Amino acid sequence: MMWLLTATGQAQNLSNIGENDPFRLGGSVSARGVLYEAQNIDRRRQPFSWVLNGTLNLNIYDMDLPFSFTFSEQEREFAQPFNQFGASPTYKWVKGHVGYRSMTFSPYTLAGHQFLGAGVEMNPGLLRLGLMYGRFQRAVEEDTSSNRFVQPAYSRSGYSAKLGVGNSSNYFDVIMLKAKDDEASLRRAPTGSLVLPGENLVLGIAGTTELFDGFRLMLDAAASDYTRDVRASAIDDPDNTHIEAFDALNNNRSSTQFYTAVKAGATYSYQRFSLAANYTRIDPDYQSMGAYHITNDLQSFAIAPRFVLLEGRLRVSTNLTFRHDNLQNKKPYTTSRFIPVVAISLQPGSSFGVDLNYTDVFSTQSDGYRAVNDSLRLDQQNPMIMLSPRYSIIGGSASHTFLLGVMYQTLVDNNAFTSRWSEYSTTNLNLTYTLALTKAQFSMSASANTTRLENAGGTYRNSGVSVNASKGLLEQALRLTAGSGVSFHATGETVTGTLGARYALQKRHSFTATLNIVNSSAGYYAQERFSEYTLVLGYAYTF
Repeated sequence: MMWLLTATGQAQNLSNIGENDPFRLGGSVSARGVLYEAQNIDRRRQPFSWVLNGTLNLNIYDMDLPFSFTFSEQEREFAQPFNQFGASPTYKWVKGHVGYRSMTFSPYTLAGHQFLGAGVEMNPGLLRLGLMYGRFQRAVEEDTSSNRFVQPAYSRSGYSAKLGVGNSSNYFDVIMLKAKDDEASLRRAPTGSLVLPGENLVLGIAGTTELFDGFRLMLDAAASDYTRDVRASAIDDPDNTHIEAFDALNNNRSSTQFYTAVKAGATYSYQRFSLAANYTRIDPDYQSMGAYHITNDLQSFAIAPRFVLLEGRLRVSTNLTFRHDNLQNKKPYTTSRFIPVVAISLQPGSSFGVDLNYTDVFSTQSDGYRAVNDSLRLDQQNPMIMLSPRYSIIGGSASHTFLLGVMYQTLVDNNAFTSRWSEYSTTNLNLTYTLALTKAQFSMSASANTTRLENAGGTYRNSGVSVNASKGLLEQALRLTAGSGVSFHATGETVTGTLGARYALQKRHSFTATLNIVNSSAGYYAQERFSEYTLVLGYAYTF
């Protein structure tokens, strides 16, 4: 049996205390059973399974405390079973955080990493203050007693502070984050693992301002002292590779590395025209213990003009991005990419419209600390173009919509040594028709698609058609659905069918039933035609 209880709280406005009932209770509970049968194939799930779900929201003086649970017949194991609770109440210009929470000060310092602890954000007038302290990561012991791999981890705690001036649209902040692993949190150090007890100090700035009407500047920058092993010996910094402000807060060790990250941008908007430009540079291996993942070893420049023409009937958006890696020549080769994107939308009238999208990726390689071998050099182009015309007929009781989608993509390899095996082209066509009868509470859609792929292995085609319908009865209390489709591919064909019903009783009770059927001659799972039947029955009660 499995029982999981979690609780999370959103920001609650305590300034409304006294205006509503002090205690309110709401939520829902649902049960679902699944029957499954297969013919001419090994079962891919249990013949019968069930699950009971529930949510409970306790509101105390306008503070929401939501809980949820799941109970099922399945045996499940968790490396870290957890009960999580947190709340973020607000009162006027003060917002607090307690329990399991996440906060964001900037993308390169504290950026949404969950912690167990407490925090506060205050914005009295033009002053911007933020502070948090908590555990970023719990200790996980290495498990060598079973075949299941468990990634060990040291307990990690830290704090972060933000001090700034301004408001949400014009501000300047200074940010600091300090976090450290507890090397004594594990009974024994992980063996055969690169998991080491680390330490991190990050200083950053973030801001945006509108210099004049329509012209805005933004900046996010940070410097990170990251120590990979706190057990390494302390050393001086004769080369002065890091900021002196770090010395008072962080011990410089032989495993300490210094990294920087910066993103700067400007936008200008005037009537029906806008232009945005962004520059990003992130050192190789840049990390912050306050962020889960930061793409690093990257330098890029992007410019994005946008136009609105013909009184709004024509919209053109473009984006040109230039980027490359290997900023410190640590990689054998340097990869550069140029990525143009163009999106055009034309709506000459209320009935007809068409979208055109073009994307390309030009990828090349040059020497890093090693000369590029011509037979392996990357020199490719990967264009994709999509055309989507649409036509609608909207009447008082019925509406018809026709949509055609055409997509073509290819890879062009300019390296004669590799092009034979890497080049490909694919074309996809999709036609969809939708009918909606509002008064009859009926809707249906039909679609047909075909795809062609050509590469070194040959030419492959697949296609299919599908029809789906929905009908409401008893003033929408009962809704019936049905659908069927068939797809043809290299290994055979697959036919699917769906029947469903949902009945709502007094807005609190709902009953659902869905039957899914699959009949296939595909050779992926069986050497002969097989069938699968899945019946799902459900009930939900809302209070």
